[in-house]
Amino acid sequence: MPKKLYPLDAVGKQLLEVSWKGNYKNIVLKLNNKTFGSIEDRNELLEGKTFETGHNKFLSVKMVKEMYMFRQLQILFNGRPVEGSMTHPVTRLRGVFWLIIFIASVNLVFGVLGMIIKAEFLTSIGAGFWNLIYAAIFTLLGILVKERKSMAAMIMVIALMVLDILSIIAVSFEYPEVYATGPVTAKLFLTFFLFRGISAIRDVNKLEAEDEALRKAEEEKKKQIPLSEKITEDHNRFMPDDHSGYMPG
Repeated sequence: MPKKLYPLDAVGKQLLEVSWKGNYKNIVLKLNNKTFGSIEDRNELLEGKTFETGHNKFLSVKMVKEMYMFRQLQILFNGRPVEGSMTHPVTRLRGVFWLIIFIASVNLVFGVLGMIIKAEFLTSIGAGFWNLIYAAIFTLLGILVKERKSMAAMIMVIALMVLDILSIIAVSFEYPEVYATGPVTAKLFLTFFLFRGISAIRDVNKLEAEDEALRKAEEEKKKQIPLSEKITEDHNRFMPDDHSGYMPG
């Protein structure tokens, strides 16, 4: 039975466990090893179901479709994606990053093989020095996408893939013996997945903006606490116990 663990708070005191059978059948939800909900019906999962996990705390589980093709399990805690879940923007962006690194690695391998081995297949697809340049560029852009959430770098990755596909097609028209169908199909498939990065970066930036707004709201709330309450809080912090016995009188 597949099982995933997700922290619902920053310190990990609330640990969500999601387990299921087969293709997300009979989903069981546990909070700190205590079962609080389940979803047995597939249609119920597609419609989505919400569970109360505490005072004004709600967990929503739903099977959603991404990019009109692939279904993913969406887990929201109080309306926000659970950290580490499939639809969390950071998780999606990390997946795109590793896809870019995969593309860079394939180019690196073909570049090295093309320069060492003079095989007919490698020659027909143009494997060689330029693959090494591509590998370096994709690696750099991938790092910018992951670390800086750079939309420009993400668009450049997609643009390079599209240009690469067009160049292969152009070469295949000029040289019919060049094997183009396989590489073009594979790169079209990878490019399709790369488009996830655009929405992932947008959602990560939105989530970070919401977190910053919440942080500022908390700071403003603390500033508005009356002075008498602040004195009481300070007194309780430095004198947490009853010290009446030490008072003169």
